[in-house]
Amino acid sequence: MSENSRPQQTDSAEYRKLRRKRQQHRRAVLKRRLALLCVCLAAVIVLIVVLVLKANDVFYKKADVSTLTVKSDGSIVLEEVVSVKDISTDEKDLKASLKKSIEDFNSGKTAAGTDAAGTAADSSGSAAVTQKDAEVRNGSGAVKLQKVSVKDDTAYVRTTYPDAATYAAYSGYTCYIGSVTGAKAVGYDFSSPLCPVVGTERGEAVSADTLSDTDGMQVVIVNEDIAVRVPGEISYVTANVASLKASDETAASGTGTYGTSVAPDTYILYTTK
Repeated sequence: MSENSRPQQTDSAEYRKLRRKRQQHRRAVLKRRLALLCVCLAAVIVLIVVLVLKANDVFYKKADVSTLTVKSDGSIVLEEVVSVKDISTDEKDLKASLKKSIEDFNSGKTAAGTDAAGTAADSSGSAAVTQKDAEVRNGSGAVKLQKVSVKDDTAYVRTTYPDAATYAAYSGYTCYIGSVTGAKAVGYDFSSPLCPVVGTERGEAVSADTLSDTDGMQVVIVNEDIAVRVPGEISYVTANVASLKASDETAASGTGTYGTSVAPDTYILYTTK
């Protein structure tokens, strides 16, 4: 009887050993799955945090002065930094006013623009072809309001535009973005002297007629007091450019008359990167 039981005991021991191995394997698989789940959950949490921070503009480097940024595709990001100390408004009212203005423009109700402080702009005095072109786009829903904030009596507003024509129509200011040859073709005057630019240094003004390399360049033309950032290396500017920053290819236009039509046309010629 005892001899017959030995194989059964041996089989039982082997079975228990095999069972333990299976259990260990299951635990190892479960640990790996739990580890993978933790990694996935951590990735989701990080993604959510990044999206929340991005939605709150944590990663966006805001301009500290009113700046018009030209993108390589010709679109525009406008950042307006305007004092509202003497204006009775708060962030909620300002946002509502701007949303109404943009909605009216995008729906085709109006083509008249205002700045962040609510001041009407005037587009007279320069080639009007951009205004005419933009009237076709009026009603396309192209202008977008990205950010509005009011802090320490200063309003910050960021809006985007698909092209210079739309910006000109909405804001009321002259704006041309394109080739020098194209600007001449639609009537812009290049008879004013241009100053060569090297880094942040602006040289002595020379007659544009004596320059042979400008026709292959791009140009931004504005008639408001605003910093202009271009997607390339600035080569020439008109004499009314107040300052230059080589770090981000920004030229500050005008002489402190932001919000009025006093600022003369500013020409910023550049070569694309």
